[in-house]
Amino acid sequence: MFLSSGVSSVLTSDVSNSASNSASNSVSNSVSNSVSNLSSNLSNKALGSEE
Repeated sequence: MFLSSGVSSVLTSDVSNSASNSASNSVSNSVSNSVSNLSSNLSNKALGSEE
């Protein structure tokens, strides 16, 4: 009983950590892309290549 409980706990922890990391990476990538796009847009405006 104790063994299966321990395994279940570890698996639950792994799934939780995986979901947390996935969400964190998603937010991080989204922010990174937004900043990258903003920088690109500002560069284009500075160069006068805005359409």
